[in-house]
This record gives sequence, C-alpha cells and structure tokens, in this order.
Amino acid sequence: MPRLGLADLADDVAWLVKNHLFHFSWHLEPGDKLTRNQRRFTKHPLFPLLLDVCAADAAVSLGKSDKGRTISMIAELLGR
Repeated sequence: MPRLGLADLADDVAWLVKNHLFHFSWHLEPGDKLTRNQRRFTKHPLFPLLLDVCAADAAVSLGKSDKGRTISMIAELLGR
C-alpha cells in the first residue's frame, strides 16, 4: 500500500483481508439470530464494506459456493 501511495489505507485493507472469510465460522442457518459477539463485530466501522467485499468474492465463485447465501442472510439480519 505504501508503494502505491495509499499508506493511510493499509490498516483498513489489512482488516478487510484478515476478516473476509468471517462468515464461514458463524455457521448461521435461516432463522438464527446473531450472538452478542457477532453483533459487536458488525459494529466495526468497516463492516458494511466487508459485506461488499464478501459479496464480490461470492459473485466470482460462479455459483460454486454458498457464500452469497450466507452473506445475504447476515445482511438481512442486520436490516441492510
């Protein structure tokens, strides 16, 4: 990021990359509610962007993954 002149974004990009697979550990099923820890995680200021990153990742999976379903379910639980 510094080589690209975007050093001020390095921490944010690192957080997004580190957490872009978070939904696999949540094991949500339709009708589930988020736990207190999950709700706290969703309060991170970058969480809306993280959902977009995850949705883009799911879109390029060409239907070979249920990532999109999981991300949609999380977004719905959050009223987004």
